[in-house]
Amino acid sequence: MGKDSIVQVTKDHYDFDKYVGLDRWNSYYYQISEVVKCKGKSVLLIGAWDGIVVDVLKRLNKHVTTFDFDQSLKPDIVWDVTMIDEIITKKYDVIVCCQVLEHIPFDMFDPTIKKIQNIFNEKFILSLPNRNIRIKFFAPIIRHVKFPIHRFWNNQWNINKEWNGEHYREIDATKEYKLINIKKIINQYYDIKEIYTPFNNTYHTFRILWNRTGNSLKDYL
Repeated sequence: MGKDSIVQVTKDHYDFDKYVGLDRWNSYYYQISEVVKCKGKSVLLIGAWDGIVVDVLKRLNKHVTTFDFDQSLKPDIVWDVTMIDEIITKKYDVIVCCQVLEHIPFDMFDPTIKKIQNIFNEKFILSLPNRNIRIKFFAPIIRHVKFPIHRFWNNQWNINKEWNGEHYREIDATKEYKLINIKKIINQYYDIKEIYTPFNNTYHTFRILWNRTGNSLKDYL
């Protein structure tokens, strides 16, 4: 395991009655759905969490390997995601990394994103927390409508004041971590096939990424 890794929460943090609400359950659906759409079978799930997504994917005949630096969660691979290139020696069809990279210092975001491109063939499913407030409503004709309201008040994230032991940054919380800058970092290494925020969980923003160094996108559509 990476020598500087810090376990940020205890195992009971992931107890179902405390950790899983309807919003997180909705996010699980999209993680599973994006994997199921893939032709490939092998999946690397970065972030072991409570094991629900893993169990469902295995029932759907996906071959899942879990990756986490917290050995109490009993992942298949115990290691630091910022050093993922030192331990992963094969390519997986799909990488799932949801609500993980906000837990590493921001200066490690770019190099970690870059390293992940070398360990998958088909799809990289990434989600990050978004600090913006989003208003959502249902209209009979146009159905679900959702739009962001930027937090102009108290929107500067002071890592020394606000760090809660888990998130180092959230999208649009600081100037360097604005959405446009996150896109620039990701665009250096990936083609973005899709970006969306689940209607019932506006805090999680998904990015479905394609590896430019792999096969042609049409091979997997």
